[in-house]
Amino acid sequence: MEKIITATHFYNFVQCPHRLFLDTYETEDEKVPISEFMKSKIDQGMIHEKDAVKDLEFSEVQYETSEEGFKKTLDLMKKGVNQIYQCVLVHEDLLGRPDLLIRKEGESIFGNYYYEAIDIKSGKNLKKEYRMQVIFYTYILGKIQGFLPEKGYVINSQKEEIPFNISPEYPEFKKALKKIREVFSIGSDYDYYLSSSCNECQWREVCLKEAIKKNDLSLIYRLSKRAKDNLLEQDIKDIVELSKKEPEDIKLWNGVSLGTIAKWIIQSKSLVRDKEIILAKPRFKKTRYELFFDIEGETKLGIDYLYGVIVRDTENNSEKYHPFFSKEPDDEKKVWDDFLDLIESLEDDFVIYYYTSYEVSSLKRMKERYGCNIETYNMIIKRLVDLFPIVTRNVVLPIYSYSIKPIAKYLGFKWSNKDAGGTQSMYWYSMYLEGNQEYKDIIIEYNKDYCEATLVLKDWLENLQF
Repeated sequence: MEKIITATHFYNFVQCPHRLFLDTYETEDEKVPISEFMKSKIDQGMIHEKDAVKDLEFSEVQYETSEEGFKKTLDLMKKGVNQIYQCVLVHEDLLGRPDLLIRKEGESIFGNYYYEAIDIKSGKNLKKEYRMQVIFYTYILGKIQGFLPEKGYVINSQKEEIPFNISPEYPEFKKALKKIREVFSIGSDYDYYLSSSCNECQWREVCLKEAIKKNDLSLIYRLSKRAKDNLLEQDIKDIVELSKKEPEDIKLWNGVSLGTIAKWIIQSKSLVRDKEIILAKPRFKKTRYELFFDIEGETKLGIDYLYGVIVRDTENNSEKYHPFFSKEPDDEKKVWDDFLDLIESLEDDFVIYYYTSYEVSSLKRMKERYGCNIETYNMIIKRLVDLFPIVTRNVVLPIYSYSIKPIAKYLGFKWSNKDAGGTQSMYWYSMYLEGNQEYKDIIIEYNKDYCEATLVLKDWLENLQF
């Protein structure tokens, strides 16, 4: 039986061609469950779609089967209605369900008009995946109405209708369609590349196991797909081979330096040996108070709902965790004020450790939004210490990502909730705002874990033997 191709196949193929192969030939029980955060994004996307069309005048296609839906869509197109919602388009092995078809003046088999496709997305930007899906709908439209439209449209998260030209990416679309058919017909597969975009993919564990088995080059931190392809062209097939090279052995390409090559080589050595490599011993300023700081933020609401801080008093050998939590989005100012009160209580003898750059941008945004004593703010900024560059300058670890969770796991730290993460925390906060009070404790537990992991990392770095 011929496999039906849909817009979802194009979305997945653009993101990762290997994913399309896995979707087709692997068993479902190999997948990890979809995260609660991704489920909520899907639900929000459906709500956004309804909201985006609520003020439009359209004819809606209601159907039980694709065949019925296509027949009803075709009838409405023949009648020349201005806007058709929830359409179904069919041509040979292609099945498209654009959110809207909009009538335009011109020539087609229907007469002095034709239709263009509009898709509604919950993202803000005109992503390539979105464009390819609309081009797919446009291609089917061209077959049905005897005229290929020049434009497609995406309605984004801001309900802005963004037009784009079909022709620049039409050849790439045709190539993708050919490759998708080859995946379905003869089992063609495409090389995978592990990256941060894999984090929400349900096949991530399958690909990671395969990459580890093959010693794949994409296991190396910050080695791009382009870099992997260049190394493969130089007959460097895996991390074992790379670990045996000197930087001078590798032919450089545009945008890469000997220093970058050297980092990849030493990272490959660490992975092959399954052991950390110490480059230097970092030094830390001695203060009475050491603060370990993490922030939870909600991008859609544009707020930070939790400032979490562990305060370690080195004189009294004590630690206390302070969660400053926003019970409502409007309580963000109280989170900021309570945090400032804590800082001012420590006088001038403290340092604040954190991991990666979000905390700095949040502090700046809070100052601009709510104000504060400028001396206090300057004191905070002056005493911030980001552990991320300290890690990457001084040690090489046998891990695939230098985010805090894999580092902490390598150091033996155990998270209370294995599914916890920044995006999951946003989902928990949305559930809390809907009245599920138990999620507050789950969010705070995750934040406290993050602060404790930062503390564990700082102590490990300080005690390195070099």
